[in-house]
Amino acid sequence: GKTFNEIETKVWRKFLYLNSENLFKYKQMKKVRLLISIISALVLLTEASAQILIPQDLDRLITDMKRGEGPRHTQKTYADFGGSPYLNANFVPGTIVRENGETYTNIPLRYNIYDDQIEFKHKEDLVLTIANPAEFTEINIDGAKYIYLQTSAGKGRTKGYFELLENGTVQLLKKHAVSMKEAEPAKPFKDPVPAAFVAKPATYFLLVEGEIFEIANDKSLLEALGNDEKLQLFIKEKKLKLRKEDDLKTVISYYNSL
Repeated sequence: GKTFNEIETKVWRKFLYLNSENLFKYKQMKKVRLLISIISALVLLTEASAQILIPQDLDRLITDMKRGEGPRHTQKTYADFGGSPYLNANFVPGTIVRENGETYTNIPLRYNIYDDQIEFKHKEDLVLTIANPAEFTEINIDGAKYIYLQTSAGKGRTKGYFELLENGTVQLLKKHAVSMKEAEPAKPFKDPVPAAFVAKPATYFLLVEGEIFEIANDKSLLEALGNDEKLQLFIKEKKLKLRKEDDLKTVISYYNSL
């Protein structure tokens, strides 16, 4: 945000420019300067209040969590690592919705992809994680909606947070991924290399009647949707490439409209 002096100076200069012929009278100048100071203070107060998160919902969320497993305190730091385990390392105001519909707003949230945890910040920069994610139906962070699933997929089980790209009879899900590249010790004529987080390509899934299917290729998507002829014709006519996220969203949106 801007400093008080910067805002006051900016307002003052504009006023001088517009009223240069009338501002040289001493008494008028004192009154005008006082008015400008008040306006500048109000601008600063407005900017500051916009950045302050409403604490009630955050405190209520923690209180409600304590009735179950409670939030977990994470002490992990990644200062010595390259890359980032986060989709966005900054905490941004988000919304959490519980199974019973209860909503918590303005919660400072971020998604730790590597640990597959939603983290939130409490007072004095205390970072906590949601210990009981199955109790929440959706978490909204910076325009993206996340749901927690624990269900079968292929030969194994798929669980964790998924970004919900399309919602309807069929849900299109995106699983973000980050891997850890181990540190390399020093060698002759070569400095040591610290461990680093490396972003990996996302994996896409379909959730159909409670069952999750990985979209490995065009064939797997069509099979999961019953090889629908209208859908196949739509993909062909629109020349859609199912390797592209936007085209995938278009396909599922169309299928849900049938």
